[in-house]
Amino acid sequence: MKNLIQITIIVTIGMFLHSYGYTQESTAKIIINDSLKSAIDLEGVIIIGDSTSSKTEDFKSVEGQRTDEIIEDLQGVNIIRRGNYAAEPTFRGMSSGQLSMTIDGMKIFGACTDKMDPVSSYVSSNNLESITVSSNNNHACQGSNIGGGFDFQTKQAQFNSHKEISGSAGIGYQTNGNGRLADFNVNYGDSAWALNLNANYQKFDNYKAGGGQTIKYTQFEKVNFALSSNWMPSNTEILKAQFIYDDAYNVGYPALPMDVSFAGGRIYSLSYKKYFTNSTLFLKAYGNNITHIMDDTKREFVPMHMDMPGKSDTYGVFAKSEFNIGERHQILINPDYYYNVSFADMKMYPNDPNRPEEPVMYMITWPDVRRHSGSLLIQDRFTINSQTELKYSGKIEYVTSKIFSEFGIQQLEVIGKDGNIPSTYILGNGNAVLTYQMNKSTQLFGQIGYAERQPTVSEGFGYYLFNSMDGYDYIGIPDLRKETALKTSIGFNWQKDKTVLETKIYHYQFQDYIIGIVDSTYDGMTIGSNGVKVYENIPSASISGFEVKLNTTLFKTVRFQNQTQFTYGIDHQNNPLQMIPPLQNASKFGYSYKQVKIQLEAVIAAMQNNPRIDAGETTTPSYGIINISGQAPIKLLQQSTSISVSINNLFDSNYWDHLDWNSIPRPGRSFIVNLRMRF
Repeated sequence: MKNLIQITIIVTIGMFLHSYGYTQESTAKIIINDSLKSAIDLEGVIIIGDSTSSKTEDFKSVEGQRTDEIIEDLQGVNIIRRGNYAAEPTFRGMSSGQLSMTIDGMKIFGACTDKMDPVSSYVSSNNLESITVSSNNNHACQGSNIGGGFDFQTKQAQFNSHKEISGSAGIGYQTNGNGRLADFNVNYGDSAWALNLNANYQKFDNYKAGGGQTIKYTQFEKVNFALSSNWMPSNTEILKAQFIYDDAYNVGYPALPMDVSFAGGRIYSLSYKKYFTNSTLFLKAYGNNITHIMDDTKREFVPMHMDMPGKSDTYGVFAKSEFNIGERHQILINPDYYYNVSFADMKMYPNDPNRPEEPVMYMITWPDVRRHSGSLLIQDRFTINSQTELKYSGKIEYVTSKIFSEFGIQQLEVIGKDGNIPSTYILGNGNAVLTYQMNKSTQLFGQIGYAERQPTVSEGFGYYLFNSMDGYDYIGIPDLRKETALKTSIGFNWQKDKTVLETKIYHYQFQDYIIGIVDSTYDGMTIGSNGVKVYENIPSASISGFEVKLNTTLFKTVRFQNQTQFTYGIDHQNNPLQMIPPLQNASKFGYSYKQVKIQLEAVIAAMQNNPRIDAGETTTPSYGIINISGQAPIKLLQQSTSISVSINNLFDSNYWDHLDWNSIPRPGRSFIVNLRMRF
């Protein structure tokens, strides 16, 4: 048996070493990351909705699922695809600067000017413990924003685990795209020390869409390592350190004119938690260094070769203190500070044989923008009586950003913008949620809030950033006004026996909504661009919608889940907002008998016939796909081993979602096999 375990681990590690040795060119660095949340295996994803503190255990994730595939299952969530890697999560039609994305509470900002590296791309499903999605704009440690945020909580080393050394190792293969997957997870834990090491490797070639068409530039390769260590110096103290190392290579983006030769994240943190009689104190210091390199050297018919590297370095510290005042008030105080540096540039290499004298051209697209942010969040969870609870919070944040590149300042002066003056924002956010337990089965809730956000680095300082969706170059404005919104939602949860029904209706009313507007006084720089758009504030916009979710047991061995969501967004002239998903419905049937599990999934999306034309959108046809998966234990020398088999897009449909840039078809039918051993 030991030989079999050793062989599995050796094969797994061998695949990592192969990928590392074959493609690695940069120096390995250590990463740290941390959270003090109790361990929850990613058997279900926790969704904390508008107001409720209830936790919904969804269907278990399928072995070998990638992070973006798990995210897409969450209520209210859609993803923007530009390729087969690093899909960008959206929530209720909001994205980018309207959402906060953190890993274990740490602020991380992508280093790509084209949003090709969302924060979610720097974690792997093997290292995920849970994902929290909150619409509460004052969600602790997630910064000021309009739409709430995602927090990706990673696996933590476990004290006093059932075995001093435990873990798992798995390998998998996906037919469509020739996908090779491997991972392992090892935990050591006694009463005072705990250590967890996990890793994940994925490599895919180009996939085929439904019908057999090969979609070029959809390949990628990714390796992720994570190490966490916990030490308990006393019964009331925990000291933690974490390291995350994430690299991706040769990532294709068929919806864009360029690919990515390298995307790397180094994430690190130290934290300390102290338990008192009626309170807790949590302190955390962290840093992360993100590198992203776009290039077009593997593209055909490139009129002008370009290199576009970008960097984002973030360092921060925050504290959380929770304590009770009397029996009715549970207080949270959360001071927070972070510092971010964003820099990106590009070199353009003319290759006109008739003009060999043309020199290499240089441009800075993120002009070394350095941002300081300090904030304070205070929250009170007030128990009014046995049935009613009011949770209210307020947050104030001071943010200042300044350009430190003289070349970048000069570039802005050319187009009549002053980049010498720091842009400063004072952001106020408030939120209140009232919950009422009507009876044992039914809980009602209502939420109202006010939110403000500062412009992103691209919206404030971006310089001729090409958007392949609408074909325009974008320019940022340093003195852009902050975007604000009033938000409200109501809903109820009904739960009886093993049935849970959740419904929500929401509305966001924006003021000074930030969007790109065509400015004909500028000429486009990118070859073939349609012109230039400048980020501006429009007077107003709104987003409304609803979400319904039913989770129930039909028979002893069959569970059923149905989820429906709809979003509608318009600007001040009643034109549709961009990247708004149509009506969608997903149903899952899960059969479970002993350790055998089978799951059938049907996903349906309606036609989106309300596109924003000037954003490059077109009408998107409806689609429906069927996925099926199964998992069963197998006997391998008395060791705990399981095999899972999945078929995605069973009927090989050729389809794309409205949020997929430039209507690139998604993968057709694919068979996926995973073998996992636990020890």
